[in-house]
Amino acid sequence: MSTIIQGLPERKLLSLALFLIILIGSCKKNNSINEPVENPVEIQTKEKIVKGTVIGTILDEHKVPVIDADIRISNVTLKTDKYGKFIVPNVEFYDKSGMVQINKEGYFEAFRSFIAQKDSLNEITVELIPKKLVGTVKASEGGTIALSDNTEILIHPGILIEEDTKAPYSGIVNIYAISIDPTRDDSKYLLTGDARGFDNSGKEGMLESFHHLTIELETEQGNKLQIASGKTVEIKAPIPATLQSIANDTISLFYFNTEERKWIKSGKADKQGNQYHFVLNHFSSYNLSNFNGRLSYFRIQLENFYGESLPLLSVTISSVIGRYVISGPSNSFGEVYFYGSGGVDATITVHDPCSKKLLVKKELGMLPFNTGKINDLGKVQVPDENFIHTTIPFFIKQCEDKTLPSYILFQSEDDWQYQNVDQSSGYVCITFALECFPGNDIGKILVFSSLNDTVYEGRMYRETDGIITMPGLKNRYLDICGNNLFPDVDAGLDQTITLPNNSVTLSASATDADGQITSYKWTKVSGPAGDNIALPGSSSTSVSFINEGTYIYKITVEDNEGATGSDEVTIVVKSATNVDNVSTMKIKVDNTEYNLAAPTDDIKAMRSGNATTISGKTENFRFGNSQYAFTSFIFSGNADPGNYNISSGFIYAGDKSYMIKEGAAKVSIYGNTNHFVEGIFSGKAILGRDTANANATKYPITINFKALRQQ
Repeated sequence: MSTIIQGLPERKLLSLALFLIILIGSCKKNNSINEPVENPVEIQTKEKIVKGTVIGTILDEHKVPVIDADIRISNVTLKTDKYGKFIVPNVEFYDKSGMVQINKEGYFEAFRSFIAQKDSLNEITVELIPKKLVGTVKASEGGTIALSDNTEILIHPGILIEEDTKAPYSGIVNIYAISIDPTRDDSKYLLTGDARGFDNSGKEGMLESFHHLTIELETEQGNKLQIASGKTVEIKAPIPATLQSIANDTISLFYFNTEERKWIKSGKADKQGNQYHFVLNHFSSYNLSNFNGRLSYFRIQLENFYGESLPLLSVTISSVIGRYVISGPSNSFGEVYFYGSGGVDATITVHDPCSKKLLVKKELGMLPFNTGKINDLGKVQVPDENFIHTTIPFFIKQCEDKTLPSYILFQSEDDWQYQNVDQSSGYVCITFALECFPGNDIGKILVFSSLNDTVYEGRMYRETDGIITMPGLKNRYLDICGNNLFPDVDAGLDQTITLPNNSVTLSASATDADGQITSYKWTKVSGPAGDNIALPGSSSTSVSFINEGTYIYKITVEDNEGATGSDEVTIVVKSATNVDNVSTMKIKVDNTEYNLAAPTDDIKAMRSGNATTISGKTENFRFGNSQYAFTSFIFSGNADPGNYNISSGFIYAGDKSYMIKEGAAKVSIYGNTNHFVEGIFSGKAILGRDTANANATKYPITINFKALRQQ
């Protein structure tokens, strides 16, 4: 399952960060792995270059997979697939500070650090942070910008330079910033790097985060800005409510050095009331954290009452007073590896990955302190009668004049497994919770002769009778000998249309490394009635629809020797009432009107929990246009019509920016996902440059909005 980190621990109980090592394994129990380690295992204390495999999932702010995100690991670059996933085999990185860099237009650049050993498989999950404009100032005049959590950014006049040329800059400044509360459940997905840092003496330790800030400044033309030498930007950062009682009067300030792949101490912040005040001399990602040098490594073994290993269970390790520490799946041997600070009293809880049912909760006691070594914490017995693991055992066919491959990788939409191949028999098996995968296409199978040599790639399917099949799998033997390689097929990208537009074109691409594709066949997997596949035997066909709903189609191709390959594509058909071009937004600011209308302009309302963001922008937005430029505001409430107070918002119109200070929205239509939200907002706002002025003039603002709702 995907790794989920749910927050950071209490100060002085010290933080633990995720360190899951997915080890080579099969369904057979490996006694040498499952027995307790009598002596701690040595870990290299100095960095060295190793080779390993990195797999990951990239999500957006709505937990939706990000397609075509740019991934960089060492000197390897690639893009995420349609599931937001990537895999990089046989890549070199530093064992103590492996680094994945992620770039996607419209989001802040993301970095994720990991620790690994030789030939390890490393799994990461990253949630990208939208790069949103939070305010503008004129560089020659300076100004203060307030973020939604009341973080304040004070830019003094005349301190900015262009990053590339170092030339002084005096024009309009676009400010992009995000402040993250480290106690958020999903903070591990969001925070830069990991929870390790270095103090001024170069000592490595754990970071107990109290505030995380990423900030970038750009010119109107999109050129990056920096702070001139000897100058600073002032920051006032709120302390999360749950941490205020334990916040020290002074806390360390760390910045993330992307070249060295580390958090490095760069100063301090002073507590004033429920805020920390500090200064920056460079725009980057910053972390206000306590520092502790008691870094240790740990291992736990999960097994049932019969001594059998229990893989793929959801594990959470937390401090005894309930602040979450780490969470993730047990590996193929039922093991959990992690690193953190010794001297912490901790508890382990284990859940069924599908039903989320609690299986066991046990106090681990005080975690030992032993830097540079893996401390074995023993075994935890878990009753397994309330969850079901499915095992698919098979043998890799022995080919003439060839040695058996070394291992396989099982990759599904929500699961990764790395399994070795028994070199004496070719035996291997995959263990997973089948009920976690409701679709017919369960996942991809990759067979490797070495980390950079794939000898087989196929998919695992669940047929209508429940039987699990793979192309080439007959009588429990998987034929990878190359007498006839299986076709590789791609059904194309998922699509969404809105009625009355009632058709799409499905276009598949297929290749066969040792032959030719001889036939194509499109079939419907699921969806409402009333659709029609025009040319089911063609690689490209149109499909028409009468009813809204979600449709899944499968393309199956066959080569000249009878081998087949398949892939699926999803088509979402929306109701005719959800036509974007009826979305409108009319804004009146101080008696001046600005209009917005889809599809020329982007209008949407996105819901997450009880907060709804309604926003709109012109595609050719440039600050200073005489026409409406950008607006966004947030209000809380349920999915019913009614009156809602606005919690925050901002508007850019003409040559001015405004911050909403008060008002309410009267919502007449508030539907579920893919319905319209419609209403009128009335309130007052002040000029963006006056956010620090308690006596600033408040201008009347009304917004008539009608926007397409999205989840």
